[in-house]
Amino acid sequence: LELGCGTGGNIIPLAELWTQAHFLGIDLSSKQIELGQKIVADLNLKNITLKQESILEFPENAGEFDYIICHGVFSWVTKPVQDKILAIVSKHLAPDGLAYISYNTLPGWRQKGAIREMMQYHTEKIEDPEEKAQQAKALILFLAESQSDASDPYSLSLQKSVQELQSVPSHYLFHEYLEQENQAFYFHEFVARLDSAKLSYVGDAQFSLMSFVDLPPATQGLLAGIDDRTKLEQYLDFIRNRKLRESIICRAKKCISYPALNPCLNDFYIASEFLSEQEEISDGDIKVSVFSTAKGGEIKSSNPLTIQALQKLQKIWPEQIKVAALIEECAVSINLDLNSSEGLIKRKQLEEEIFLYFSANLLELELSDFNISADYSKKPRASALARYQALKQERVTSLRHNAVKLESVVGQVLFLLDGSRDIPAIIKEMHKLCNQGLLALESAEGELLESDLQVFLGTIVERSLKLLAKHSFLMVESERSGR
Repeated sequence: LELGCGTGGNIIPLAELWTQAHFLGIDLSSKQIELGQKIVADLNLKNITLKQESILEFPENAGEFDYIICHGVFSWVTKPVQDKILAIVSKHLAPDGLAYISYNTLPGWRQKGAIREMMQYHTEKIEDPEEKAQQAKALILFLAESQSDASDPYSLSLQKSVQELQSVPSHYLFHEYLEQENQAFYFHEFVARLDSAKLSYVGDAQFSLMSFVDLPPATQGLLAGIDDRTKLEQYLDFIRNRKLRESIICRAKKCISYPALNPCLNDFYIASEFLSEQEEISDGDIKVSVFSTAKGGEIKSSNPLTIQALQKLQKIWPEQIKVAALIEECAVSINLDLNSSEGLIKRKQLEEEIFLYFSANLLELELSDFNISADYSKKPRASALARYQALKQERVTSLRHNAVKLESVVGQVLFLLDGSRDIPAIIKEMHKLCNQGLLALESAEGELLESDLQVFLGTIVERSLKLLAKHSFLMVESERSGR
């Protein structure tokens, strides 16, 4: 169940991915629901229903849901609607179900709240939403440019706001800053609301934000002494000046263990995108491999099994592999007997490092295989939803459930990837579009001659397919063994 589903941009990809599951989305906006219903109908999805319905009127007999999602709603509605959201979760969440609620958080939202109040004052007499959003951006730019001391904390905060807001879509700015309702909460206040609704906080949707391995050692030592999870999370919000929380919730009285210990990793799928690997020599003349991640972090290890595993992940990205299969393959590669005393030690060390790197948001761990291919096949195939979106919108949903901005020509190639065409057939279709005037291409040297077009299109298609593979759009042809 998704409360406030909009056009279904979150649950429609899930419905396409998990065909045996059933999805219900409700939203107050009839326009948003109509758009979503058209997408559902066009994709012929039978396991999802979108309804125009108020959260306050959610039916008592709706049954139970394994998962309930409420994103971008809780802070933006009145307290009676907030109470109803919690009541829906309390009544309709399955006994072992999980709910997700996002909300603006203090103290981080305090500064954004001040920006919001200034924007609202400046635009209070403007009725057109687009003009309102543009004037709100113009105000912040004006305020930033009006500061005499560029190094003043207020000036720096305005400059940061300009950088963050000038490129955001108008609908986001309107929702976040110009809607009438927008309340932020301290984490402990939200937990108190959960207690009243007979619900419990489980954790954060971004697991790495529950960890403090990135903080100074002295800070880690003090935080480790806090045995109350609510207090620990609250102090982490104080330290990080957190603006938004994405809380995972369950029914009250469920057994929740903190801290999270190394889970049984064998059944998890693992993946990570690395940009480079370098070798260093430590003080003890030990070789250390340093992997730079696409998320801006670094992983350092001297464990041969770990190094082999990271090299494997770097090679197969964006594919996933089960942790158990990864360990076994890498052990064979370095002639390590996992049943020996050395092998057991190295395996345990690798498992601990995997969990540490996951806690630092440097690795992905998933319970599902996304069916992603690292390379394009003879007849490349993308999801029906991605192909549907490719020619209709700028951002397209990948198999990793990410919204990726694509160039128009890449979107055109994506649209053709239904698994029925090989590469020459894709190039031929692109050629037709050029001849029909539906696709305009120019090389670095200017307008292309017809004799050069075929070769240039081949280059364009190859580049597009590599880009689509990197961003997790291409599907494998058949199920991978052990993955």
